[in-house]
Amino acid sequence: MKKHFTYSKILHFITFCCFLLPFFYFNGCGPSPEEKAAHEKAKQDSIAAANKYKESGLQENTTKTKDTIGNVSIANTDTSNVNVPPADTENHNTLPTKDAGTPSEKLIEKQPLLKHILIPKEYTHTGLAVIVDSFMIVIFSALFISFFLLIISLVIKFMERDARKTIVMLDIFAAFFLLISAPYSWDSKTLWGFWVCFTVIIILSIYDLWISIKFIRELKKLKSDNSLPESV
Repeated sequence: MKKHFTYSKILHFITFCCFLLPFFYFNGCGPSPEEKAAHEKAKQDSIAAANKYKESGLQENTTKTKDTIGNVSIANTDTSNVNVPPADTENHNTLPTKDAGTPSEKLIEKQPLLKHILIPKEYTHTGLAVIVDSFMIVIFSALFISFFLLIISLVIKFMERDARKTIVMLDIFAAFFLLISAPYSWDSKTLWGFWVCFTVIIILSIYDLWISIKFIRELKKLKSDNSLPESV
């Protein structure tokens, strides 16, 4: 069993190394690379078209035509018969509605009956509503929680090898929190390093579970033979 414990520790260290892989790609507030390329292409096409019109003399003719059309339009425009909508109607149509921001408010939109136990009054949240809203904080900090659980699991492997069930539970929870984790910005893409790390943690959990089962079986066998294990 000693070699299996050693292999488990090595796999655990490999898991930590996986956190050095690229996890997320952040687009940021500016345009994406595809949008930048499209904008640059459109700019070059505009420059080329402008040069072509300038060489052929079409740019001057187009300017004259626009001036003529503009003068005719101004002369024939009569604003006395234009119906302007009332100010109240315009404001009524253009004022934006308040969107539900927090998870508890979105939940109340779908299930109005929950309003009395989540937000009974305006700007008044119950304790349960705060717990529901805190779920977003858990998602944003889930990556840190996963890494922290893996550290605890590794420490237990060096200090108390008999606590195999605890180690397996920590590994499984680490995989779960990594799966639900999200970066601090929603404008991002999940990269391959994230899935590699998740796969390695799953393999680690399965391997530790196999070691735990094997360890329990050997321990029961030794007890049935009325002998104590010298080193496991």
